[in-house]
Amino acid sequence: MDKVHEQKFNFVRHELLQLLRAIDRDILKAEYEILDDEIEIVTVYWLTSEGYSSDRKINVTGDSLSALARDVLKRI
Repeated sequence: MDKVHEQKFNFVRHELLQLLRAIDRDILKAEYEILDDEIEIVTVYWLTSEGYSSDRKINVTGDSLSALARDVLKRI
C-alpha cells in the first residue's frame, strides 16, 4: 500500500468513521480497500432494526480525502 492509500485507509477508519457515527449512531464501521490494485472502495457497515448488519460499498477511486468524504456522505 503506497502512502496515499495508507492515508485514505487511516482517514476512513478514524476521522470519517467519527463523522459517520455522529450522523447515524447505527453505523458500526467503515473500511477502505483496494480491489485488483486499482479500484478503491469504502464499505460502510451498520446495524439494522432487525438486528443484522448491512453494508454499502462506495467507489472512491482516485478521490482526494474531501471527495472521498463527500462521496460516502452522499450514499449513506
